[in-house]
Amino acid sequence: MLSSAMTQAPGLALAAPDLSEQLKLPPARIQRSLNKLSTNMMLEHSFGTVDEYASYRITEAGTAFLALWQRNE
Repeated sequence: MLSSAMTQAPGLALAAPDLSEQLKLPPARIQRSLNKLSTNMMLEHSFGTVDEYASYRITEAGTAFLALWQRNE
């Protein structure tokens, strides 16, 4: 989920229904994962909703984590 957020243009938000189409998973399951990433400060809530699901943006911590993870692969 976090890497999907990284593919968005800087500052653009994403929501569970958007990712549901890409990842072929139910929006409710994706929303739970997004909530966990938000709790761990990898994503932050953004303004607006999509089909009553919260929108999120990747944080600086999330970007740094992904960069480190990709470097170690």
